[in-house]
Amino acid sequence: MISNQQIALFGEVLFDLFPTGEKILGGAPFNVAWNLQALGDAPLFISRVGKDSYGTDILQAMRTWGMSTEGVQCDPDHATGQVQVELVDNEPRYHIVADSAYDFIDGGQVPVLGNGVLLYHGTLGLRHSASRSALEQLRHSTSMSIFLDVNLPAETQQPKQATPDISQIVLNYTADKKISINNQDVPLGQLGERLRAVFEERRAELEKAAADQ
Repeated sequence: MISNQQIALFGEVLFDLFPTGEKILGGAPFNVAWNLQALGDAPLFISRVGKDSYGTDILQAMRTWGMSTEGVQCDPDHATGQVQVELVDNEPRYHIVADSAYDFIDGGQVPVLGNGVLLYHGTLGLRHSASRSALEQLRHSTSMSIFLDVNLPAETQQPKQATPDISQIVLNYTADKKISINNQDVPLGQLGERLRAVFEERRAELEKAAADQ
């Protein structure tokens, strides 16, 4: 075990689906969780899967690796998370399927966390108000430290309105703290503007790369 502190991870678990039929289990918080498990920790992974074959595969994989499934909810109405991967000139393009089970994590079903827990979460898993609300309930349920992993996914087909407001998510944690982006200090008053600029720069890069193909 590398830490005596309870570690919880909140957010997406999904399958990357390739045209060849290959599927790869992933999602940033899930990947961190199973790596921590391999290192000897016992992380609590909090997410939601559909009542479908992909959800069954995820739960079985977790049990095989000795991971707790206590924090993984089963959703009867929404499918397990998927990313459709398209290969264009041997370069991948990604479509992150909207309204997946992990978008609807239920705060009322989240296990109780102890004081002093370390909570990891990203931003993709907060694109829907249901999961954002669940995280807010979790944040205010006990004292904790938070590790925020800001994701700017290489998404080519997701509509802009589905993108989480990354600047607001970060601002939730930044009162009276210094923020650095790309090794440059950013005043809190300019944080939202700077984060949106970074996101738009990334989007422009993706659109240019697609247009050049």
